Amino acid sequence: MIEPTHGAGPHDAADAHADLEDRLTALAGLAAAGRLGATSLDGLYAWLAADARLAAAPADRRRTERQALRFADALLARRAIARASAGDGGVRAIARRPLERAAGRVAPLDEAVARAAAVGCAPLLDLRVAAGDGRLLWEQACERWVTLPAALPVGRYLAVGVAGDSMLPLLAPGDTILVRLGAEPAAGAVVVARGRDDGYVVKQVGRVTARSVELRSLNPAYAPFRVRRAPGTVLGVVVLRWRGEERGRGAT
Repeated sequence: MIEPTHGAGPHDAADAHADLEDRLTALAGLAAAGRLGATSLDGLYAWLAADARLAAAPADRRRTERQALRFADALLARRAIARASAGDGGVRAIARRPLERAAGRVAPLDEAVARAAAVGCAPLLDLRVAAGDGRLLWEQACERWVTLPAALPVGRYLAVGVAGDSMLPLLAPGDTILVRLGAEPAAGAVVVARGRDDGYVVKQVGRVTARSVELRSLNPAYAPFRVRRAPGTVLGVVVLRWRGEERGRGAT
């Protein structure tokens, strides 16, 4: 919280407090625009931001700018989580673990997807042990299936366990996600994709160009990165999340 100037009267203090809040808001708008890659900003906000920088002492300016960046990051993180959870294109949440069963037949993933779908199931795979060449993923044997919820669109699905905290608070370690294979990623969608080291990651799609896809974490402690847009880079879109046991234990 920004404190009013010491030694000022009640009205002066309130005015100073409001003035500092105006400056913070202006700088936050500028910081958010920078985070979003905007090429232009409303003239009023640009003027307020420039005026706030010139009027503040260097130490105050640095402190206010740090506050503005934290504020902008928090706003962007909340917006990203809302986009990932909203509407038909969001991640549906189920507050229990998935129903598991032994695979009808242990088979490579490509075959297992079709066999499981025929009985309303999806193969369950631990991608933490499927790093490396994407070809190896499809050769990995699947021994467990999960039962699919009713009313899912027809498609090819894969269930995957979540590890790590980069997608908190939407996804936590121990959760299980359902991926619709082959779905075309759009900005804001949560996807499973091949990362820069050829392992698989769960991320939110940022900007998409003809050559690359930006992958973002919902946890602001992790920086976004870009991967080449090519067949097989994005495994599919996350459509559903089952809650894991670790959520109840305060996992990070």
